[in-house]
Amino acid sequence: MGITYQIMKRACMTFLSMGLMFVFPLNLKSQTSNLNSNSNLKSQTSNLNSNSNLKSQTSNLNSTKEKGIASYYGKRATGRMTSSGERLHHDSLTCAHKRHPFGTLLRVYNPHNKRVVVVKVNDRGPFGRGRIIDLSWSAARELGILRRGIAPVEVTVFDPNRDGPIPPRDSIPPVQY
Repeated sequence: MGITYQIMKRACMTFLSMGLMFVFPLNLKSQTSNLNSNSNLKSQTSNLNSNSNLKSQTSNLNSTKEKGIASYYGKRATGRMTSSGERLHHDSLTCAHKRHPFGTLLRVYNPHNKRVVVVKVNDRGPFGRGRIIDLSWSAARELGILRRGIAPVEVTVFDPNRDGPIPPRDSIPPVQY
């Protein structure tokens, strides 16, 4: 039981660091004895079916504005498999984020040059470098951060119903090298 408990605890910590919700029983013996009574099982499943806590967590992600440092994937990363199962391509407007679900559209704003790009989350990261988002090479080019490699940015969830259509790529002036 001790080894199983440690493995489950380690898995729980991994899921929590990725921003996923994971229900972890602290006492495995009492949980298995409680599962034998049908009334307790019904109350546990009704608690799991109420998604109010999960809804409040996702709404908090949608309304927050994150400020921090952005970096980007180099062209050498093209073809690498991302966490979502897609292959990375340097021309795509994609990013890696620690908490937002795959497929979420994020609006990334560079306050130094007032440029904006909308990217899709398809990877996890960045990890341990003090960064909040990793951008594809093309997204970094449109934000104007290729020369420095990093830049302060503001990240918010992009909602086409609230924010309007995605701005066309042609509306952003080309970067002079």
